[in-house]
Amino acid sequence: MILNDRVNMKILCTWLILQTAAALLTAQRPMILFPGDANNDGACNHYDLLPIGIQYFKEFAPRDVQSIDWSPQLFLSWPDSLPVSLVNAGFADCNGDGFVDDFDLDAIKLNHEKNQNTADPPPTLWLPKLKDTLFSTAQVLVELSFDRDTAAPGDTVAAWLVCDIAENHPTGALGLALWLEYDASLVKDSEPKIEPDTARRDLMFVTATPSAVDIWRTVPPGNIQFSAAGRAENVLKNRDTLAKISIIIEDKIFADVAPFTFDCLEFLMLNGREQVLPTFMKKDTLIIKKRTSSLAETTFAFDKIKFLPNPFTDFILVENQMYAPCLLTFFDLSGNLIFEKNIGGGEETFDLPTLPPGNYLARLQSANEVVWRKMVKVD
Repeated sequence: MILNDRVNMKILCTWLILQTAAALLTAQRPMILFPGDANNDGACNHYDLLPIGIQYFKEFAPRDVQSIDWSPQLFLSWPDSLPVSLVNAGFADCNGDGFVDDFDLDAIKLNHEKNQNTADPPPTLWLPKLKDTLFSTAQVLVELSFDRDTAAPGDTVAAWLVCDIAENHPTGALGLALWLEYDASLVKDSEPKIEPDTARRDLMFVTATPSAVDIWRTVPPGNIQFSAAGRAENVLKNRDTLAKISIIIEDKIFADVAPFTFDCLEFLMLNGREQVLPTFMKKDTLIIKKRTSSLAETTFAFDKIKFLPNPFTDFILVENQMYAPCLLTFFDLSGNLIFEKNIGGGEETFDLPTLPPGNYLARLQSANEVVWRKMVKVD
């Protein structure tokens, strides 16, 4: 009997120890955040929209001080965390009202590009924590394409950001964040402007250009930051147009030909489980050509000139239906002359087997008109 009592007492003590340890592990503890740094990586930027999207609709105790000023704010840790990085959900409650919703975006806009290193837990880089990638799924195609092939100084040009996800994708995407870089010397200072597709009520956006982060802080010249996220739902499915980027070409460009493109420095696409989706970024190149007052590219001339095939491999066929003497000039995208030749009306073939694969620009100029074509050589 005494032995049984001792055994029971030992079991009871063990149970109490386990329960106490579990309570300590699950107990909420004080933490410190900086409003807008929703992933607690030490920086407030466009990436912070994605944790808000994942934690959207979550709620818990509001902060005693409900402010979006960039200062240390004490809060009680929430019972939820991001699924992969394990960042506490309370960091996504940027305005401290106890709810994760659209109002938390105001802190990102106000504090964009600010940094901190005194949060608790200490801030750590977020992207290296995202180690759960859906390698078994097909890559998501993200396109950034211009509305034309060529432009002249002073022209206004639009580029469209499109996300293309296969219909049979197992999860779809909750959101994406990207960082673009471009040659600021080719664009007027007040540009570019980025216009998210706000007609879509199922997405939230954060945009940052050299002229504005919505209406507050800006990013350095030559940079664009953009993010879009659903509200706790994988809303990016099929083919979605997310934004329009408008630029005005600088007037004082002295090169005959100058290529312009948006280079992607960083890109991230997540689903609602904080899993990384493999992506492929397809970018376009705009050719800026010097405006010549005496020559114009008319619809008539454009329709009368053909370069075949495009893309090409070893040769191109130029079909000149204007039947007027023309000067054919072939450039690479750095403006270097590849060849030029006077041609007459009709058809003429040019063999280019040793030309490296890539993008090129062809110009056909008559006495009164000029026609440009962007050409692509493939293997």
